[in-house]
Parts: sequence; structure tokens; C-alpha cells
Amino acid sequence: MKPLVLMRGGGDIASGAVYRLKRAGYPVVVNEIAIPTMIRREVCYGNAVHRGEMILER
Repeated sequence: MKPLVLMRGGGDIASGAVYRLKRAGYPVVVNEIAIPTMIRREVCYGNAVHRGEMILER
């Protein structure tokens, strides 16, 4: 079993890293502040703070 990865922040750069880690089989938890300051919200897992969920790619 691979170790759990805690990603601090869910912005666009972190979301790319989370995507690659998940594809490699790592369990990932994204930690985000209550009011994220992301610029590119539509490509960020951190946007789930506002929406309740976020799907970037199927």
C-alpha cells in the first residue's frame, strides 16, 4: 500500500500534482482554506470548497 499524500492547497499547480499522484495509485487528501484565493477556479480541486465537489477529468 502506498502512503497517504496530504496536499496543502488545491490550486491549479497542486491539482496537476494530485492528478498525477492519483493516477500512480497514491491516496490523496487535499487541504484548502475556507475561502480559496485561486485564479483559475475551473481547473482546481480547491474549487470544491464552494461547489461541494469538483470533477476535472473523467
